[in-house]
Amino acid sequence: EGGEVEARAVSVSGPPLMVYLQLLPSSPRPGARHIAVRIDVYNVTGLIYRHVTVGLGVAVIGAGRAKAAPIAMGGNLPTPCCSVETLGIRGTATFWQNLTIRQLCAASLTASLSYENTPAPEVMSAASPSAGASTPARSGSGVGGGLAGDVWSDDENEEQLRFACHPFPVPLSAFFFPFRGFDSPPGGALPPPAVYLALPYAREEPVADSALDAETWHPPGFHRLMRQGCGHVVPGTLACLAGLAWDDEAVLVLICKGREMSRCFAIEARSNSE
Repeated sequence: EGGEVEARAVSVSGPPLMVYLQLLPSSPRPGARHIAVRIDVYNVTGLIYRHVTVGLGVAVIGAGRAKAAPIAMGGNLPTPCCSVETLGIRGTATFWQNLTIRQLCAASLTASLSYENTPAPEVMSAASPSAGASTPARSGSGVGGGLAGDVWSDDENEEQLRFACHPFPVPLSAFFFPFRGFDSPPGGALPPPAVYLALPYAREEPVADSALDAETWHPPGFHRLMRQGCGHVVPGTLACLAGLAWDDEAVLVLICKGREMSRCFAIEARSNSE
């Protein structure tokens, strides 16, 4: 189980605290794939935040409550998993969580962010009249003549301010690795005849409305079979991509079909398992 799952970190929240998520391969274990989730929190303001907490969960599409979730990490709703006492001005914090994958499914990571509804003591001291600062006219209006010494928010009943982050779709590369078993012999057909012999289960889905460009489409976790040099191309075949599931058993081939060189109107998925 090697290789990058997600090559870059993705932002799931806006300022004042920026939250980034990144999936990285972890140690292999039988029957499941374990992925490390890196969580980076950036304070992009000139303020100090206390008791900053990040929650993380998994939302699986179509997973019933009575069934065991094919992806597990703290339940469907974000659960507080990591926190830092104080996040200083322009400060950063990094946390790690584990993601367990047991089967292919459509899922997203759900994240939440919260911090205390009271400024840090350093900020309160700077905003107090004894420190030479003017008394703010209204709560939560900013630093330097605008920061309240009691709370960040007008909602004084909340001890913690809580925010929901954007969902983070689990990429295909979390389930598949590039498969190069159909590359030999060179100069053959596209798709190779072995695809139809080894992968008897097939399903076709229309994608005309998605304006998918077969020349540039290359989902992570899949290997693109070379079109150039093929002795024969099956009519209507624009591209062919192959991936091996994390269990080292299931193989999935995606065949882009269309009437033009790049315009794909359907994708045929072939596999050795249902």
